[in-house]
Amino acid sequence: MNSTCAKYYSSLFSRGMRSLALRVLPVLLVLLATTLTACKTPPQVSEPAPVVAASLPAPAPLAVNETEDLLAYYQRTRLLPQTDLPRMLADLNVLARNPHRDVQRAIILGFMRGNGDLARAQAVLDGVVKSSDADAEHIKPLAYFLYTNYAEWRRLDEAADKQGQQLKDAQRRADQLSQKLEDLKAIERQLPARSKGAPTSPPSSPAPAGENKQ
Repeated sequence: MNSTCAKYYSSLFSRGMRSLALRVLPVLLVLLATTLTACKTPPQVSEPAPVVAASLPAPAPLAVNETEDLLAYYQRTRLLPQTDLPRMLADLNVLARNPHRDVQRAIILGFMRGNGDLARAQAVLDGVVKSSDADAEHIKPLAYFLYTNYAEWRRLDEAADKQGQQLKDAQRRADQLSQKLEDLKAIERQLPARSKGAPTSPPSSPAPAGENKQ
């Protein structure tokens, strides 16, 4: 009897375990699948919002500033007396050279207008126009404008000098002619004066003697 009861309870326990296993297994499978998916998929990390840099005001164009500065320097120099220009040029010559100061130096030379000053100013400006210095790029148009302007001044000065020389030559020739006329008048005054009543034509020759006898 005991053996029969043991078999009965063993059979009942086996059926209960199988029933429990059938009910629990789907749940375990779902949990396992969820766990595996979580391991394979990395957690999403939200990217920080991009930092927008504060916009800075655009700097003023350097070319315009330098050009305006040199034009103002040109106007100021034009109004100065000639006696101040050599001192200004000497002050610039002791400073380190750069394209900006070279244009200032050329402006002073252009207004000095001494012998060879315009040619010197053109030589300085030609160096600025042909310079590979980055600081010269902004002022090359102004340097070229001044160069061509000084070339026109030189042409006009040379034409005026040529006309002045021609006038001097003409005046010298006129003075020479006037002097010659004065010399001729002096010579004429030194000639002996003719007596009043003297015949103005030479006397006629006497007739031959043979003709009177007839």
